[in-house]
Amino acid sequence: MAVHYDLQRSSDLTPPDSVLEARRACILRATASQAYVVEKTGRNDHPQIYEYFRVAGFPNAKSWDWHGRAWCGVFVYWAAKECGCVLPKGNYAMVLTWQNLKSFRLLPGEIPKPADVVTYKPYSHVEYVNIWPPDPRKLFFYADGGNTGGSVKTQIMVLRRKADVKTVIRIVR
Repeated sequence: MAVHYDLQRSSDLTPPDSVLEARRACILRATASQAYVVEKTGRNDHPQIYEYFRVAGFPNAKSWDWHGRAWCGVFVYWAAKECGCVLPKGNYAMVLTWQNLKSFRLLPGEIPKPADVVTYKPYSHVEYVNIWPPDPRKLFFYADGGNTGGSVKTQIMVLRRKADVKTVIRIVR
């Protein structure tokens, strides 16, 4: 989805809210479009998983030992690239790379939005926020991600505990 806006004035360097919301919606549509991706043998071996790795800069992932093909990070990267998000160079197969995006982290008190990225303690998983209840008494949120039980979980959203979140990263800005 290519979205264009006028960059003539310095105030135009930040895309308008409508562009940001369109990009967020694009990410959630992209994740939903992958609901058919289910590992064939539980060894990170669906052909689309290799495409996620290719987009993230790992064209030979199919030849790796399956233990080295955890794909949650490259799935998140793939959806971001599908929707025009710009990220710095890095190994997006590693959860630690996502956690180290310090300039992308939410500030204290900011409420996560759909398509924000969450990582978990300790360095174990990365996925997208789908619904984050702003009420602090609500201890759970819904997430969309890959590699959670061998498939893309999105239309049946994964319920996650807020307390397990290590970082929240806003890639749509």
